Amino acid sequence: MIIFKAGTKPPGYDKFVARMTDWTYVRDCVLGSLTYFVLASAFVYSACHYFEDYDTASQTYQDLYFRGTVNTTYFAPGGLLLYVCLHAFGYTLIALVNCQRSDPFKSGNGDHKAFFWTLLFATIFYFVSGNVTMR
Repeated sequence: MIIFKAGTKPPGYDKFVARMTDWTYVRDCVLGSLTYFVLASAFVYSACHYFEDYDTASQTYQDLYFRGTVNTTYFAPGGLLLYVCLHAFGYTLIALVNCQRSDPFKSGNGDHKAFFWTLLFATIFYFVSGNVTMR
């Protein structure tokens, strides 16, 4: 933990305050977020309606994902696609709108590893969480 003396400011504080009071930046954030909301809404609708649920007919699958009132053998590939793509949408939203990077798939380090890690962990979290049972 970094402790600053009374009356001192952390490094980059003035730049941060200047950015937050720049109305061009605020406007870009609001318009960018609204644009992403419209795009994500269209994607959510299409991902949920164009993919059929797959019946695994597996007792192991049913036992693994049994959640009290949810008792299913169905797997929803549209739900997986939706979950992973919304994570990707969120990553690019932050990179383009908030951080204002020229490449939406690059991290602050200048490489693409973080984007691929996001996709990998989104897939893992989908199967570990209860989202897999939602269809």
